[in-house]
Amino acid sequence: MRARQNYGRVQDPARFAAWVSKICRNTFLNFLRGSSRRTTALDEDAHLEPSQPEAAEHLDRAVIRHTLNGAIGRLPPSLQEVARRRLLQREAYDAIAEATGRPLASVRTYVNKAISRLREDVAVRALWDEW
Repeated sequence: MRARQNYGRVQDPARFAAWVSKICRNTFLNFLRGSSRRTTALDEDAHLEPSQPEAAEHLDRAVIRHTLNGAIGRLPPSLQEVARRRLLQREAYDAIAEATGRPLASVRTYVNKAISRLREDVAVRALWDEW
């Protein structure tokens, strides 16, 4: 509908496909931004205790820690310290913020970025596929 309404604004007919593509992209991004993401406030430590998956019982904890430590070492230097403290040493966000001198919001963002990148790490993926 948006493309049809603004068809007269196309300045270069050769770029029509790119123009429609841009409209579709922007419409989709607006949809994503507008969709309300409902979140529930949780006690910070309530969700931190991992459950023990039954399928992972055969994996040695040392192997998992070694693999994760290696994957953290491949992260950008700005994410490494925060990732190690949170994922390997299991420190609370506020303790990491205090130790690193970064704001709490930045620590949470860095941990999220680190986890996102670790999900794509080849060694971590291989370990996950073994489960």
